[in-house]
Amino acid sequence: MSETDKRKRAEYKRNRKAWIAALAVLVALLTVALVALLGIYYRLNKTFYINYAETGEVDYKVKLKPNSFYEQEYLPAGQAYVASLIDGVVADFSYALATESSNVRYDYSYKIDTQLLVTDAQTGNALFSPVYDTLPEKSFTQSRADRLAIREQVVIDYAHYNAIAENFIDTYQLTATSSSLLVRMHVFVVSSCEEFNADNVNEYVVSLSIPLTGKTLNIEMSTGVPAAETKILACDRAENKNLFLRAGLGVAGGDLVLALVLVLVIFLTRNTDINYEIKVKKLLSAYRSYIQRINNEFDTRGYRVLLVNSFNEMLEIRDTISAPILMHENEDQTCTQFLIPTDSQFLYLFEIKVENYDAIYAGAQDATEQPVAVATQTVETAEQTVDETKPVAAEPAPLDVQTEEAEEEDAFGFASKYDYSFAAKLALADDDVKDFYRRVVSFARSYGVKVARSWKRERIYLGRNLFALLVFKGKKLAIALALDPATHGDPKYHAFDVSDVSKYARTPMLMRITSARKVKYTTELLGEIFATAGLADKQLGIEEPAVAHKTRKMLIAEGLIKTDLHPDEVEDTVLPVAPVTEEAPALPVEETADAAANSFDFGPKLDYSFEAKLSLAPPDVRDYYREVSDFARRYGVKVVRSWARERIYLGRSLFALLTFKGKKLAIALALDPATHNDPKYHALDMSGSRKYARTPMLMRITSARKVKYAIALLTELFAAAGLADKQLAIKPVSVPAKTKKALIKAGLIRMEGSEKKS
Repeated sequence: MSETDKRKRAEYKRNRKAWIAALAVLVALLTVALVALLGIYYRLNKTFYINYAETGEVDYKVKLKPNSFYEQEYLPAGQAYVASLIDGVVADFSYALATESSNVRYDYSYKIDTQLLVTDAQTGNALFSPVYDTLPEKSFTQSRADRLAIREQVVIDYAHYNAIAENFIDTYQLTATSSSLLVRMHVFVVSSCEEFNADNVNEYVVSLSIPLTGKTLNIEMSTGVPAAETKILACDRAENKNLFLRAGLGVAGGDLVLALVLVLVIFLTRNTDINYEIKVKKLLSAYRSYIQRINNEFDTRGYRVLLVNSFNEMLEIRDTISAPILMHENEDQTCTQFLIPTDSQFLYLFEIKVENYDAIYAGAQDATEQPVAVATQTVETAEQTVDETKPVAAEPAPLDVQTEEAEEEDAFGFASKYDYSFAAKLALADDDVKDFYRRVVSFARSYGVKVARSWKRERIYLGRNLFALLVFKGKKLAIALALDPATHGDPKYHAFDVSDVSKYARTPMLMRITSARKVKYTTELLGEIFATAGLADKQLGIEEPAVAHKTRKMLIAEGLIKTDLHPDEVEDTVLPVAPVTEEAPALPVEETADAAANSFDFGPKLDYSFEAKLSLAPPDVRDYYREVSDFARRYGVKVVRSWARERIYLGRSLFALLTFKGKKLAIALALDPATHNDPKYHALDMSGSRKYARTPMLMRITSARKVKYAIALLTELFAAAGLADKQLAIKPVSVPAKTKKALIKAGLIRMEGSEKKS
């Protein structure tokens, strides 16, 4: 796949995720709003009760006619009065309503009237009872208040009403009668509530009774409002609740529409590429403990390939022959293979891949699983060979173990059949890598330094001053700089300290150049080195020419790739055609046809398991391993081997990893390199590497003294975990030496990089 296709795929997936995330956020916000509105509606839909208390009272004073006995104009309440001296009565009426809430609206009205009563003294029945309006009715609204207060003062013309009563009695010559004047204030209170829940009475009366026609009299006061009596005011907020109900229904409709849009976007924008990823992730999630992932393509030469219809059948085969399921995904992430190899040269294969990749972004299709149906004869053959098949590989790796990255050079002489020079790797590299290289070298040459190329690397130097080395680490361009990693430990560089490697002794800071930003960091660091060497002012106008694309056959013919293969056996590899320039002419079309699929393929290599490396290692390396492994197992911890390493752990506590770095046995310990920085360990800080995140202190075990150090550090780890007293009697581990041929036959060495048989 070309870099353009990769960018197109990444952009499509990025835009799709952005749309899905935006819609999901909107749906979540509307859902929260809907829940809030429904909660408010629920509260408003319930009857609302308010505690309240009311009081009513009347006070008066008597106004006297001019006389020679009383100096004051008014007499206070509570006395006996001479009727002939009374000019009038001044009455003060008051009413108060207090609630526990201020969020109540009141509509209220009140009036004051006067009733003249002439009654039969024996029966008490009224003979004459006219009513006169003293104060007309008044209406008001009290909003958002917790107290309602009414106060009014009226003057009653006592002589006028007394004359009416006497005239009525004299006219009809009545005897045995009594007469009085009843002055009343009527209060009507209506809030936004439907009713007063206690007794449904909304009218309250405060009254004043004044006797008539007597020579002396006593005035009496009464009220229909029980003072300070607590009642419950029941409210119905129907008007507000309907508003919130309508708002909730609107939000619910919008939320439902957006949710449907989100579902449609998720499913309609899924193409074969995305469906492929989903299927692979589901398999890994469900069966991760049964699958051992490998980074290298499995070499199917010499195997009889049996295509399997489903992953469930692969599980049944695994259970039958007790062999691991290997998984490999191609570099373009368009095909994943699940394989089970056997000693009898049968290879069970199940594939998930993307179909019609060139057209997937023009429309959405489903990713399909593409195993070919197994013929009856093939099935019978497989069944006949099951009993004869034996386990061929180590136990599947634990969940958190990843396949070891390949070393730059093969330490055990596990040579591939192609030996690539630096020039060959550069010619086969991607356009981005070539551009990174050209920019770095152009910058270096502009300072007048020399750039000399050897078989494996390029040196940037001047005289006896070595400034940097350009090398390839796998497919990635890297630069080793003559800087102290300890003083240039900025995390943004992602640099490695390789000072303990002899070939990097003068350039101990190794940094991969994988992006334009890394190119910028590289030129900054080179500028610092050049300035220290006094080259700061030597800026020359030099531009490194573009690196031409070449095929593997062309590079072999030029001697830039060494191989012992016959020319007809050479598997050619090319890259997409670069833009035509004078320095880099375009390649013929027929030489670039398969570029996307075979970019930067250095041919098949042998993939060695940890057990294979241990079996091929010198006797002293095997002795170092035995001492460390036996010591750990005496503490009751587990030592579990995967394809690339061994884990020393107990439960969820990971203490160390045993691995190979080149020819050397190494141990990665769960210790902080900053607190265990004794120079005698010569340890490396690997905390920047994801696979060593839990065991960041890496130490090579190259001597009996290093074995002693490793055991001492393990003792410290075990003591911290409470295992100090668990010394067990164990059977020493056996590490027999084996030949490469025997290891290949046992499936402990695998071929990678060759074409698979159909």
